[in-house]
Amino acid sequence: MPQDFSHQNLRGRSFKGQDLAEANFSYADIRSCDFRKTNLRQTKFIGAKAGVQKRWRIVQLIAALVLLVMSGLTCIFAGILVSFGYGSLYYLSSDFSIIAVIITFTMLLLTQITIIRQGFTALTFSTIAIVIAIAVGVGLVTDIIGLILSTVKG
Repeated sequence: MPQDFSHQNLRGRSFKGQDLAEANFSYADIRSCDFRKTNLRQTKFIGAKAGVQKRWRIVQLIAALVLLVMSGLTCIFAGILVSFGYGSLYYLSSDFSIIAVIITFTMLLLTQITIIRQGFTALTFSTIAIVIAIAVGVGLVTDIIGLILSTVKG
């Protein structure tokens, strides 16, 4: 027998892994409900209120702003390395490139974790490979810039 949830306030409720085939959610408030791995065949959602609750929108906005600021700081760090005599300090370039790789890898990993926690896991393994490739690329670029600057100044 199909379940009837019509006209109910179901905010934040978890239906994870349940069989809700042919259930009726018409005109129900299903904001922030968890329907992962749930059978929803022929389920009715006519007029249902869906989406994310306001507090989660604020949390997502704050997380996005934090990642944006950290990303900007990473760019500033890379700019400082290049502009303040990175070439004259080339004997330390391996240390600088390791620091740049660690910071870049951490930033990209935090972004990936945030994306996974939001439920976008379709490309997880390929994006992790991209994260590693970008981090290694940043290390190589900082080494190349250091070589060029040390050759030009030396």
